[in-house]
Amino acid sequence: MTVLRFSTLTAFALLLAACGETEGPDASPYAAGETDAEQVNTEPAAETVEDGETGEAEAPAEDGDQLSELDRIAREACEVGDQGFAENLPENAVFAARGPDARVHVGWVRDGSPRELIFYTPGLEDADRQALDMAVADVQRRNLVPGFDRSALTGVHRGQDGRFCVVQSEAEVVDPLVEIASRLEAAAQAPAE
Repeated sequence: MTVLRFSTLTAFALLLAACGETEGPDASPYAAGETDAEQVNTEPAAETVEDGETGEAEAPAEDGDQLSELDRIAREACEVGDQGFAENLPENAVFAARGPDARVHVGWVRDGSPRELIFYTPGLEDADRQALDMAVADVQRRNLVPGFDRSALTGVHRGQDGRFCVVQSEAEVVDPLVEIASRLEAAAQAPAE
């Protein structure tokens, strides 16, 4: 078993090394070249600043003028915590956040009424957890491709605690998440038989 694992890792390392040697006009746009890196990475890299008093690292402040409206809403919803994260969402939009604590925050606004739910995913049945995970993943990856202007459709923020927070406005992914979250909430509130 150890030999197989070593062989697989060695083959993977050789494959990665071979891919890194690609140069010329057919090179991947993700390859590390001066012009290619500038074209692919259009957003400034986040830098960590050390606080002089405590010595702890802090994330830099984001400039509100550079954020789209949905990015700003995603940031505010992500930072507010467990209550009030859906209050400022646009009508028919959904908020989904997943973090290292195995909790998934889901919020939406329908008919002017915000709704907020928090799921502890290890506590869900396998089928329910998988359905929720798939719906959240669809929300969190929609429109997040290089070069696509998502500013009117999707807002994104990475919280300091590691949570990945997304505000999504496209019904194709909003409605399935609202449906599965509502079903799981109803099942949790139903009296045990």
